[in-house]
Amino acid sequence: MKNVKNAFSWLALSVMVLALVFTGCPDPSGSVDTPTGEETDTRKYLSAGDEVTVNVGESLTVYVQGKTSVDDFECEGITITHKDGDAFEIKAAETMTDATVSVNFNDGTDEDEGIEVTVYVYDPYFTLNITLDDAVAEKAASISVYAEGKEDGESTAALSQTVEATYTAGKTSATAKLAKDKANSYKYFNNIVVTVKDSEDSEIAVETNPVYFCYTDTKFTGITVSAAKDSKTFTINFEGFTIVGGSVTGLKYSTVWASSPSGWEEDTTFTPAVKVASDGTSATFEVANTIEFYIDWTAVVVKDSSDAKVEISSGNTNPKAEGTWYSFAGDVWSNTLTHVSG
Repeated sequence: MKNVKNAFSWLALSVMVLALVFTGCPDPSGSVDTPTGEETDTRKYLSAGDEVTVNVGESLTVYVQGKTSVDDFECEGITITHKDGDAFEIKAAETMTDATVSVNFNDGTDEDEGIEVTVYVYDPYFTLNITLDDAVAEKAASISVYAEGKEDGESTAALSQTVEATYTAGKTSATAKLAKDKANSYKYFNNIVVTVKDSEDSEIAVETNPVYFCYTDTKFTGITVSAAKDSKTFTINFEGFTIVGGSVTGLKYSTVWASSPSGWEEDTTFTPAVKVASDGTSATFEVANTIEFYIDWTAVVVKDSSDAKVEISSGNTNPKAEGTWYSFAGDVWSNTLTHVSG
């Protein structure tokens, strides 16, 4: 019996130790009750030198401990109102653009110097102005805009958006709000496509110019939309030589981008007939309607009337540039080939 009694003693002692262990250790899940105590104020109070941002057309509540007043400041469109206690409401009007203003919060007495805080007004959208020519406007009922924020080297843009424009049927102007956070790292919107539909929801064939822009460029005023043409004439000018009765061959263009002309697909690559002008100073060819196209100037061969080859260089930014980009709706519809002496 002695051994049995000792066994029960050890068992009881073990149970007591385990009980102490389990009651003394917190629940690893964090669900153990803790004294509630008094509620803690977790509001962030502004201090001198702090910065806050409010979006255009929105309001923001801030807290400034012990302050009840705001000195006059110069920034039309911003209103700051003292609410209950330490709370202030900062509001930016819908009509505002990006702005910065210094604001002094104080208690309204001459003795209180207050604290200076910088308030930034930020418009998360860029308002794109769209101008329609009369031929498009007389049929248009709705407009949408597709824009990418494609980075250099991206085959497919990670950032893109499609937005409905604010438009009244029959008018020659419209606006569309593009989210700035969907522009690329250089603040460019690119590969823009404007879709115009009539009252029966049928798409109208249009051209857009330009098809890319930087939204921080103050010289940019908007894009134009005009009735599409079946084709356009591209002109090649000659500088330093003429080829009366000569020829231009080897020119190709693609309507789809690739890292080099060697990657162009057969069904989107075209070899147009190039016609030399009668005076031999230029040549032309037709480009069928498309959004964009790329010309390979590296394989162009120029010959005079005696079939002798003329050594030339391209007048583009990069001489004999491979796959030089053009917008069908753009203003650049010519290039100059220069004679290479010797």
